[in-house]
Amino acid sequence: MIDQLTEAVRQLLADEGFKRKFVWWARTYPALAVDGAPESLIRLLNAPRASRVRLLPALVHLVAEGDRDASLLLLWLLGPAITRRTHRLVDERDREDAWAEVAAEVLWVARHYDPERHPAGVAHDLLHAAERRAGRTLSKAAAEELVDLPVAAPSTRTDTAVPPFLVEAVERGVISEQDACLIWLTRVEGYSLAELAGRGAYDQVRMQRRRAERRLRIFLERFHPELFGFVSGSAE
Repeated sequence: MIDQLTEAVRQLLADEGFKRKFVWWARTYPALAVDGAPESLIRLLNAPRASRVRLLPALVHLVAEGDRDASLLLLWLLGPAITRRTHRLVDERDREDAWAEVAAEVLWVARHYDPERHPAGVAHDLLHAAERRAGRTLSKAAAEELVDLPVAAPSTRTDTAVPPFLVEAVERGVISEQDACLIWLTRVEGYSLAELAGRGAYDQVRMQRRRAERRLRIFLERFHPELFGFVSGSAE
């Protein structure tokens, strides 16, 4: 995950649109103006802790405003710490799911956090709260069985609207038919996870879709790279 984040950040910092945005960021939040250029941020991953910590309050403010680039940079800066906390939560088999869950909770906490109340402790506060929230979600999801979809789901065997690559993924055993229906209903037909989950099962269904889409991404990358974008950019 760290390598993927770092590559995404490198691409972001080379983008001309982001460079123009960064000028505004640096004027609004001087702590972000490391040496006047966005490319300098890439060096902070291996910089002393104090150099990285001073960026966090500004990034948290931007995340709270809904800035996706700030969200990426925040996860990049906290990535090694997220990995360490993920290792405490689950065994090796489930760490990718757990990493994604902790990262999602970091962003949720950041959107509801006031960094001015404890500027030097932003990283600790975000990570501590995110680990607790993610731990509860992962424990609950692991203890429950799959949820029956409460709406009429398309059949991957008979419904011609279902794309062939989903049918193939089911036939190859990459994902189950229920997984394919869950992806189709929420990503294409417009159903929300809350509508499909019913009372008290939202986290369970969210984790089910995340695992299914992770397997589908691997399948598409190998067998249908032209379709990889169907799930590679999907939001939770």
